[in-house]
Order: sequence, then structure tokens, then C-alpha cells
Amino acid sequence: MGGRVLNTLKVFGGKFATSLMLFFAFVLMAGCEAPLVLDKVNEQRKQPIQRTDRFQAAANNGSATVVVANQGVIVYSQDDGNSWQRHTFEGWPALIDVAACPNGSFVALAYDRTVYLSSDNGSSWQAKKIPTEETPQAITCAPNNDLWVVGSFTFMWVSRDQGDTWTESTRDEDSIFTTVQFVDDNTGFVMGEFGIAMKT
Repeated sequence: MGGRVLNTLKVFGGKFATSLMLFFAFVLMAGCEAPLVLDKVNEQRKQPIQRTDRFQAAANNGSATVVVANQGVIVYSQDDGNSWQRHTFEGWPALIDVAACPNGSFVALAYDRTVYLSSDNGSSWQAKKIPTEETPQAITCAPNNDLWVVGSFTFMWVSRDQGDTWTESTRDEDSIFTTVQFVDDNTGFVMGEFGIAMKT
């Protein structure tokens, strides 16, 4: 009986000694660790373009360039790309498209059915909702500055008052329109899944 107790104490003592040595080694290593310096991290966070940005589309109106990205990010340049400014929308909407209008304004489209308009070369933006349950995919401006959006289930939306009201139409087909463009005052194209191509 006494021998068992003695052996148990030896085992316990060995484990305790090992644990104690590991503890002191950890304390000594922690004491020798260099202080955490975040200067470079903080400096990078101030940059207008981040390595995590996922850019989706760009547009130029002759005076400025606007680029949209996921997580509500817009970067814009008003000096031919020599410098850039960053703007992030509240709620981090997924921006998927941007277009320059003939009147010099920009329109950006978010996946959450929001259109953002800027009349000052990207410095400020105004949000307008598209009243629909469908999912938008692309936006453009017609030569007369009407806003055109296309999306899921062959839906199209047009606004003739800068996003205040929208008119909706659909071909009732289970397909997604993916792009819309006007090439002149009278001619426009819509393209989509399964080889859909429409001209007006």
C-alpha cells in the first residue's frame, strides 16, 4: 500500500514539475515577445483601394471615373486616375454595375434593388429603391437620361424621373437578362441567358 502511494506521488510530482517548467517557459517567452506594431496596418486602412475589394464595373463620363465593388464600396477619380477617393455605403450593399449618363451623372446598381445616383462626379450619392421582388443585374442610361435596369425572370424597369418612379415589364420567361445598352437615340440592346438577344 505504501509503495503504491509513493509511486503515485512520484508520478504526480513529475507531472507537476513538467507543468511548472512549461508555465515558466511560457512566461519567459511572453516577456521576450516584441510589442505588436500596427502602424502599417492602420496606414493601409487609410488607402482608397484595399486588397479585399472585389471590383465589379467601371464607368467614365469624360471628367471622372467611378468603379463599384462588393461591400458597398465606390472608388472614384476626378483627375484621370492619378488619385482616388473612397466612399462606402451604409449597410455594405453589393454593388454590381455602374453607368455614366449623357448629362454627366453616374448611376450605380446594388443587388438589393437600390439605384444610387451621383451628379457631382462620385463625391456624393442619393439612393432610390426599385419596387420589385425580382433581382436586378445591370443598369444603363439611355441617350435621353432615362434609367434602364434589367434582371431576373426577363424583367426590365425604366425610370424617366431619375429613380423616383419606375415602370416594370417582363416577357414572363424563366431567364435572366444580364446586360442592357443603348448605342444611339433609337437603338438599344438587351442580352441574357440561353442566347437571348433583343433589340429596340
